[in-house]
Amino acid sequence: MTHAVTRTEPHIISESINRFELARRLGLSAQEFSAVNPHLEEYDLFEPGMPVNVFARDEPVSAVTPKARPATPIDWAVEELERGIQTYSGPGIANPELEKFHQAAAGVSPDDIPWCSSFVNWCLGKTGLTGTGNRAARSWYRWGKETASPARGDIAVFARKDFAWKGHVGFLWTDEGAFLSVLGASQLNAIGIWGFPKDGSTYHLLSVRRIC
Repeated sequence: MTHAVTRTEPHIISESINRFELARRLGLSAQEFSAVNPHLEEYDLFEPGMPVNVFARDEPVSAVTPKARPATPIDWAVEELERGIQTYSGPGIANPELEKFHQAAAGVSPDDIPWCSSFVNWCLGKTGLTGTGNRAARSWYRWGKETASPARGDIAVFARKDFAWKGHVGFLWTDEGAFLSVLGASQLNAIGIWGFPKDGSTYHLLSVRRIC
């Protein structure tokens, strides 16, 4: 038996269109559109050729889940994706599942602490590899070896343009040219596969690191 996993996939805009009408045509509420496109918050008008994220609904988990026991860091990431782990909402409420990720990066933290780097550290640790041991996404910028030929399972490191030290990190899923699909955590407060532009208004790609 398989269960549906909600992830995103790219959609290329074919005509000039405003934000409200675009969301309507894509079958998304304004809130959903903003949630899957946080890097496009400042845009009210979209031009042809711009990529946006849309939900890819009802994809079977079997399509992204390895048949064998997890053997690589991204295999472990996919297994956690299948489990549907996410943060809990509400004051004083925390998901204990997140504690195991933070333990791989200097200890337990509450749900409101970004956990993308902790998740990558945990996945590497499950295969006996040592990550950065740091909760900061950009701690991965010099880790491993930079690669000019990104492949699934490499580590994608992004910077936030509005914060000098903040960013995002996850496992490369696919390279779509202008953007990367990334399997990671703390994306919409959950584990998922989302598209990030290589040079967007909020995020830009710093490096793709090869696990070695």
